Amino acid sequence: MPLARDLLHPSLEEEKKKHKKKRLVQSPNSYFMDVKCPGCYKITTVFSHAQTVVLCVGCSTVLCQPTGGKARLTEGIHLAFSNPLMRFYGYKCPPLLKTSLKEILNSLLPKKFDLSLYALSVKSALLK
Repeated sequence: MPLARDLLHPSLEEEKKKHKKKRLVQSPNSYFMDVKCPGCYKITTVFSHAQTVVLCVGCSTVLCQPTGGKARLTEGIHLAFSNPLMRFYGYKCPPLLKTSLKEILNSLLPKKFDLSLYALSVKSALLK
């Protein structure tokens, strides 16, 4: 008799509901985000579960307030993604992943593939 669920390939929704240590691959619920101040436009890195009030370095505006779990961003505050991988992963970019997008693409592509030539061909195709 087959199983009702595939235990090796759980859905994303099932994995998000599980405890961080009981997932198929352990991953934290917390993350770091770059926040842009609306007053002085400086970017500050804020921890998602900050337990203290985070102020802007430039104009000391309150950027986020602590709650019981995740910190709540103040109204009008926007996320400013400085790492291109944060756009790929969304707001939960792995904080320890500091390699550039070019390095990752070079590691995924075959060794004979020249990324600069590919970028030039894409750019010329867009300009047409």
